[in-house]
Amino acid sequence: ESSLAKSVARHPEAPELPLLEAMLALVYAELDRDDQARLMLERLAASAPKGRYTRSQTVHVLTSMAMVAAHLRDRSWADVLYDPLLPYADLIDFLGLPGWGAVVHHLALLAMLMDRFDEAEARFAAAEATHERIGAPTWLARTRLEWARMLLTRRQPGDAERARELLGQALATARELGLANVERRAVQLLT
Repeated sequence: ESSLAKSVARHPEAPELPLLEAMLALVYAELDRDDQARLMLERLAASAPKGRYTRSQTVHVLTSMAMVAAHLRDRSWADVLYDPLLPYADLIDFLGLPGWGAVVHHLALLAMLMDRFDEAEARFAAAEATHERIGAPTWLARTRLEWARMLLTRRQPGDAERARELLGQALATARELGLANVERRAVQLLT
């Protein structure tokens, strides 16, 4: 994290700055450093792709921002990010390493923030199918974790049982692959 933060600070005019800021925002979110993640999200909004970036770079920054907004549970960002991300719904964000999986997963996160639970569920189901098809177990675990979170928030009949099933699957994958944050968050939701 510190070398990435130093790179962002040292190169404020670098053309790849939004990509670096997006990565740093996610690092902060994964470390539960919410104030810093929020600050980076605000910086990204000011410097995010505005024309000279490739489609892949634009998608990567938008999906990164969606993940941070979801982590922060900040609906205001969902309103800002949803429409710009929507045209890329059928893509997979794979801008080098790391890639952020199916874009539909990130649209599901934003729909969840906007309390559009039926849409979020349909998008999570599509993301799950995509991640299974392309053999992306890390993203499959993350999709199942966030889908379960949505179900626990929505609280319709059968949601709690389905959430437990999804969390069990996410937890098993997290333990198998050493995905500490997915494991920790799944355990939190199970208790």
